[in-house]
Amino acid sequence: MMSVLATDQGGLGINRSGGFSFVEVLIALLIIIISVVTLMNFLMTALRVENSASAISEDLLIKSGELEEEKGDSKQATVTIEEIDILGAIHEIGYGKTKQLIEFKRSSQ
Repeated sequence: MMSVLATDQGGLGINRSGGFSFVEVLIALLIIIISVVTLMNFLMTALRVENSASAISEDLLIKSGELEEEKGDSKQATVTIEEIDILGAIHEIGYGKTKQLIEFKRSSQ
């Protein structure tokens, strides 16, 4: 229970011996609820991103293994570096929705 007291400066003061008012408690609860909802939103976004990254990483690992086994498209190619021709093959394999892994393997001469 709050009571109004006269202060020595001529104004009125509030005696806070009864604790917090109902409005203060409601405002504190509102701040806590908004904070928790915001943190939950960040958590859900982080979980979604982690799941997507994990799926991409797993697909990339599988496709790189297939590329090593020379599965996928293969084309003969010549790479020229400072007038030196290097013969080999380009192997391509898709992963994800639009990505491509490309590897050049030098022919043994």
